[in-house]
Amino acid sequence: MKRLSTELRQEQIIDEAIALIHNNGYSALSIRELANKVGISEAAIYRHFKSKDEIINGIFRRIKSLSKDLFITLNTIELADKKLKAFILFHMDLFTQNPELVSILMAEEIFEHNSSLSEELKLTIRERQTTLINIIEEGIKRQIFIHVDSDTLAAMIQGFIRLTILKWKRSKHKFSLIETGEKFFKTLQILLNNKKT
Repeated sequence: MKRLSTELRQEQIIDEAIALIHNNGYSALSIRELANKVGISEAAIYRHFKSKDEIINGIFRRIKSLSKDLFITLNTIELADKKLKAFILFHMDLFTQNPELVSILMAEEIFEHNSSLSEELKLTIRERQTTLINIIEEGIKRQIFIHVDSDTLAAMIQGFIRLTILKWKRSKHKFSLIETGEKFFKTLQILLNNKKT
């Protein structure tokens, strides 16, 4: 059997760790079980990752790399309402394409035991909040949106995304995240529209 490169083996370990958490919860993630799933020894796992926390950090690096496209996309869009729609639908599409990531992001026990990861999550949430605030304030400045409290609206949008993906997970993916995101954006558009007649 061909030996995998370090990078490919690490990716394989991360894939299996995500699958274990997704299928059985965070408590099911053990080095022994992971070694069984990957088909290598526990010692071999430790050659690639020093600890379980380091594996979890690897998962979050993966999530962050998948999220990079959001900012690339937003930078190509000029109008604030189109940016707002792109922001919402990016998240709906990300989780539609990677449903197992919902299990990771909703596993509170991951963050309870890993303070550096908890801080990283807070920074990510803050970054998203700031991005939304900037989009909303740009829309207000250009008179596309009515004047609203941008901080409150940004928190509402993030809350909607989180609640929707949680409901989607609990329903075993019985509705479309994209369609739900589209409906939400249309509702926001009606509420924020500064050109009401």
